[in-house]
Amino acid sequence: MDIMPFIKNFSFKKNKNTLFIILLIGVLMLVCSKSLFASEKPKNDKKANETTTVCADNAEKRLSAMLGKISGAGKTEVMITYESTSEKVTVADTKTSKSSSDGSKNESSGERVTVMQKDGNASSPFVKAEVNPKVRGVLIVADGAENADVSANLKKAVCAVLDVPIHKVEVMPREK
Repeated sequence: MDIMPFIKNFSFKKNKNTLFIILLIGVLMLVCSKSLFASEKPKNDKKANETTTVCADNAEKRLSAMLGKISGAGKTEVMITYESTSEKVTVADTKTSKSSSDGSKNESSGERVTVMQKDGNASSPFVKAEVNPKVRGVLIVADGAENADVSANLKKAVCAVLDVPIHKVEVMPREK
């Protein structure tokens, strides 16, 4: 099929609808190709955020249970705020190459390549360690918080467990 005679005889005035349909098909193909070949990264980021949230909720529940065992504390609730989410440290190889020009200058350049691991058909970076986020502050609501000694004991316990300065821990009495 020869396309050139068709293009030469094509009249844009007569075939506006045909041109519009071709343009529409082209746009639809672009949109469909982006959705079909979309990156999986947002799903992984969402999964990482969900994991961080689950770990934070678990830490709050465990800490609340332990603080409730302190003499005079009564029922306690804990809220921990973080500065960021957890961070994963990946393993990377550094490939260096040295070159010399005219024998007088030695130049070296390095390229960092992340080590990947395969899980079935998918591959992901090899994670060496996971760095927990830094605690921004802690709020404790307790039945016995009106007692100064109990409040001080709650603050000391949280500072020891989470390694935060005492000025970032607040103890408040529960509403009765």
